[in-house]
Amino acid sequence: MQLKTISAFRAGLLTTGFCLIVSSTIGYAGEAPLRDLLRDGLFAEEVSRDPDAAAKQYEELLARYSEEGNFAASALFRLAEVRRKQDRKDDAIKLYQRLLLEFPTAANETKLARENLLALGAKPAEAKADVKPRTVDLEAQEMTRLQTLAKTSPDSLVDPLNFRSACGSGWTRVMRLMLDAGCDPFTGDVLQDAARSGNLEVVRMLLAENKPVPGSVARAAFESAIDSSRLAVLKYLLEKGLRPEALQGPGGEIPPLLYALRTGNLKAAEVLVEGGEELDAVSEFRIPNREGVVRGRALHFAILSQKYESAAWLLKKGAKPEVPGTGETLTPLLCALDGSEEDCLPLIEALLAAGADANAEEREKGKSALAIAISSKFKPEEKTDLLLKHGAKPAGLEKQLQGAVTRVIKEGKRNMFGIVGKLIAAGASARELNLLPISAYLTDLSLAKLLLDHGADPQGGDEVEGFDPPLAVACEKVRPDLLKLLLDAGVDPRGKIHKGQGLIQLVSQNELQDRAVECLTLLADAGVLPEARWANEGYQQAKAGVMPVLIERFAIPDLAARGGVGFVLQTAGNLDIQRISDGSSVGKPPQLERWLLAQGPRLAFVKTDESILSAKYRWQLWRRGDGGKFLARELDFSGGESFPDLLAGDVVLCRLRLEGAGAYEYVRGLPPDMELALRKRISFPITIEHQGKNRGMTMRGDRVIFDPTKDELPLASAQDVVAMLWQTADYPEVKPGMMNQTAIVVENPSHIVIHRKDWPEVRLQYGSREADGFQLEAGDHLKVEFSEDFLQGMERFREDVVTLRLEGHPLTRRYGVGDRRAPGILAPTLIQALVDMQVPRDLRWREWAGRDKLDALDLAGVPRVFRDFTLLPHPDLSRISIRRLQEGGTEKVIDVDLTKAISSMTDGMTAGEARKLDVDLQAGDIVDIRLKEEKLGEPWKGFDEREIRFFNLVLSGQVQVVDGQGGVSFSAIDIRPLNYVATDLGLLPVPSEKGQPSPRAWWFLNGGTSEAVTRGGIRDDSNPQMVFLRGGDELRLMDAPSHPSVPPVRRIVPPTSK
Repeated sequence: MQLKTISAFRAGLLTTGFCLIVSSTIGYAGEAPLRDLLRDGLFAEEVSRDPDAAAKQYEELLARYSEEGNFAASALFRLAEVRRKQDRKDDAIKLYQRLLLEFPTAANETKLARENLLALGAKPAEAKADVKPRTVDLEAQEMTRLQTLAKTSPDSLVDPLNFRSACGSGWTRVMRLMLDAGCDPFTGDVLQDAARSGNLEVVRMLLAENKPVPGSVARAAFESAIDSSRLAVLKYLLEKGLRPEALQGPGGEIPPLLYALRTGNLKAAEVLVEGGEELDAVSEFRIPNREGVVRGRALHFAILSQKYESAAWLLKKGAKPEVPGTGETLTPLLCALDGSEEDCLPLIEALLAAGADANAEEREKGKSALAIAISSKFKPEEKTDLLLKHGAKPAGLEKQLQGAVTRVIKEGKRNMFGIVGKLIAAGASARELNLLPISAYLTDLSLAKLLLDHGADPQGGDEVEGFDPPLAVACEKVRPDLLKLLLDAGVDPRGKIHKGQGLIQLVSQNELQDRAVECLTLLADAGVLPEARWANEGYQQAKAGVMPVLIERFAIPDLAARGGVGFVLQTAGNLDIQRISDGSSVGKPPQLERWLLAQGPRLAFVKTDESILSAKYRWQLWRRGDGGKFLARELDFSGGESFPDLLAGDVVLCRLRLEGAGAYEYVRGLPPDMELALRKRISFPITIEHQGKNRGMTMRGDRVIFDPTKDELPLASAQDVVAMLWQTADYPEVKPGMMNQTAIVVENPSHIVIHRKDWPEVRLQYGSREADGFQLEAGDHLKVEFSEDFLQGMERFREDVVTLRLEGHPLTRRYGVGDRRAPGILAPTLIQALVDMQVPRDLRWREWAGRDKLDALDLAGVPRVFRDFTLLPHPDLSRISIRRLQEGGTEKVIDVDLTKAISSMTDGMTAGEARKLDVDLQAGDIVDIRLKEEKLGEPWKGFDEREIRFFNLVLSGQVQVVDGQGGVSFSAIDIRPLNYVATDLGLLPVPSEKGQPSPRAWWFLNGGTSEAVTRGGIRDDSNPQMVFLRGGDELRLMDAPSHPSVPPVRRIVPPTSK
């Protein structure tokens, strides 16, 4: 092994108070000497600034030293053993005792040493105070090493690394050796290191050279002395005049005093002030997390850096809270007011006590101390208290204080009640603060009450950006508590509009319906009315929960005030508002049941798919009582009790409530069960004047088919009554120049004349809208004054029609056949016409095909289906007369006995034979039909079975149908009997599920549109749907049949040829 010596070691840098104890070092070949490890560690630490690499070198050196100490203990023990074996007893004892003293931690060796000493009769040596472990004088060794090196390498005495090692170890003899050799005293960071470690002797020695100190070196030494609180060094540097103007602070250079305050090193700051630093010197600096450059003093810096203890120290040392004319961005007080630490409050009070201006403002933004305090996120109320206590005046600052309070409220973090109350108490104007629009957004109304109690404008004052007026907030957010507060304070809500809506509409469309009801009640009590446009449209999108208020507080009083009688239907989502009478009509308003039936298409009911969704209607009559208050009376539709007569100012209310679930839609019309109930209530007498004779008749709501043999009429308008009794529905009147092939052109119109008790004579033009809408009442007397033009026109039309009429009764059916001088194919045969007279003209009737029962929904459409239909009951087929028009205007009477023809029918009779018993009718024919008088007391249920068999045989045949795509098929003419079904509206005919009820072409179309009918080479495309089809006809369609509700006609398709 090779002996090595540690030549240099920087004990202060390795560990505090560590003393390197070593007698010798032992290393293996190839291992770095311990000195080299120390040198490399120092280089990595001080030059390369690589602490990880330096620590690695030091740890290896310590490990090596510990290991080699163990080797030395082993060597010492072995040497003692050798002396014992040599019988050098005294030498061996001394060596064993030395081992115990110098290597007490070598467990094995010390154990054996004690045993051997006992064996030799000696005791272990006791440690003595004057006996110390052998130490190495490293500085002397370093001196020796450098002197030796200088002989061959003089530059080693000026090597910066060697000098820095000597300075760091405090080896002044080595330093003097190297300084005398010309080494630069300020090389590297030696002065900074000495200042940091507080080695005043080294600092003195370096500065004693009287060489100029570079600015960067002086600044680094100054910073190190302050950072490490080396006050003696700091004083010496100041004594030597090393006072840099600025040190490196956060975000830039700052004066030394600010540098000391930055870390709260008040002892260093004390030294600096004693050394001449000015407390109130102005400088520019930056503060972390704060934008821009601040111009201020040490007091500013300490406060903005949140070093409040330092700021308080500055005040005690005499720093001024206010220094006019310095151009400071903020006063120290304004800086402190923005503080967010607990210690800022005592500092604020200290500043104010020292004379800081409580009414100070920012130089650039003009923001006052009060505004800054209020906006502060920490203890704003306490800060405001301090300012007010020391004379802050809020009067005149209301605008900026409003902005501060508003920002805080928008953050939603604090209730500003306390602060605002103190501002007002100190002289701020509640009206000028204009905080009511902001306070309206708070759930707690204490701030709003405070403002209103001190004179704030309840309307909200000037507009505040981002905030709606308080009244609008109360309505939009449905805040009845806020709304009542504003109303009590005197706000006038009438006529106010917000976001294009009136206040009533705004509240009514809110989902919070319970609160909306409270708000609506308050607004109504304050005289607010809904906008007329929205009200007239039925209060659209108003929520169901507020509808009762809208109806009772607004809709009903409004309708009553207009005069006449009003009607309100409440459905889910809006109101349907109508007028039963407008108050301008003569006489009393109509009966409710009559009006409902007449205006049924304006009353909605609900259905889903093909069935009615259960709906409950609640009916009320609202009438103003003696005290002016509206009172409601329930109306019962289920019983037979008569409804009260309506009076001007009444309002009828119908509320709809749906029951059950499922999709639904509103269908315009009366609910079927309601319509039936109403119809059953109606029965009243009228008088009809016909041909100078009066005929008493009863109008019945539960009749929809006119039976000309009875003194009863279905409930109908004046126009419809005339059409039934005078059979004029086919030929309306028109003025000259109007185009209508079936109308009668008149210069002077006909009139319907009605006499009613206490009314003047009512004259309605025949065919007018007024006549169609005029509802007859009990006791009315009706007659018709036909003009000569109309009567002459009826005569002229005879030549172009076939007319069937019931002798002695008001029943006439006319079939237009075109010009009699150019006969076409429109004219029916007698049997075709007789069959067709049993069938209504409304195609919707076919939808009931095959039904043996009609429900309420079916019956709801019955009045429309049978509106122009007159029943032909019990015709006497044996006494039919045909008055055929001859040339020259004479007539030929042809008597027909179809009963005889029917009796002649046999099972073997062919269709051709049967058709010979029918009669072709032609233009100008008048067919007089008589009744079986003996049967008139019996209900009519259609032709009997044999009659139908005969009619079917006569009319049977096949019709070739060509659809819109050119497809050809055949349809059989198959006339089936009608089924008469008993209903609440009387016996009603229902078509058979199979065949056709009549040979008219429209019963064969199945939803398609006829283009033309061709028979025997004659084509009719003028009105092909009206043609009575016969076997062999071709029916050409414009499109394919598609109507799903009409059962398809049975088709016979000929077999294809093989």
